[in-house]
Amino acid sequence: MVSRSRAFTLIELLIVITILAILAALLFPAFAAARGKARSIKCTSNQKQLGIGSQMYLSDHDQCFPKRENVSDWQTRGGWPVALYPYVRNPHVYRCPSDQTPYAPASLQGAAVESVSYLPNHQVVRDPPGRHEAEIDDMSSVLLLVDANTGGEVRNGDLNGVGTVGSVNERVEVNHHGGLNILFCDGHVKWLGYETAVGRRNEFIPNLP
Repeated sequence: MVSRSRAFTLIELLIVITILAILAALLFPAFAAARGKARSIKCTSNQKQLGIGSQMYLSDHDQCFPKRENVSDWQTRGGWPVALYPYVRNPHVYRCPSDQTPYAPASLQGAAVESVSYLPNHQVVRDPPGRHEAEIDDMSSVLLLVDANTGGEVRNGDLNGVGTVGSVNERVEVNHHGGLNILFCDGHVKWLGYETAVGRRNEFIPNLP
């Protein structure tokens, strides 16, 4: 007796396709969330390395933070990204993986820094000289760097987003689950929701003397 192989009917095939489509619809958001979480973790790691670099810089420069060069001086002296480069030795830590801004390569004192995703608090990383840590009452609550839209190039920025007291604009990037990563002056990094960060901007960026 010859056995016959049974083929799928059209209805059965449609049922299988429908089930696969439902499973894909359920799983894709989970995959996207997992990728977003991984990018946020990488961004946190970047900022932690920059925080370690800033602490080492303080030790080597009489407890003063790096200075912020004027815009016209960035190409020749480089400002804080180049100042910290000898301590981090990795150009990738300046770039948040969620930052989609195109690179704008710049030659800064031979450092391999092409573009940055973070902006400094210009009351700390300020026009020369950089702020002395003794002038900051609580290093753990004053913002040093934040996720930001820098225009894709290494240049100065004034933290207007969570930034200069009383102002909010589009420069801060809400890259991670409706929030952003913030590096504080003592070197620790914290994720905060955008509204929380903006609501506490006077605490994070106080009017320092």
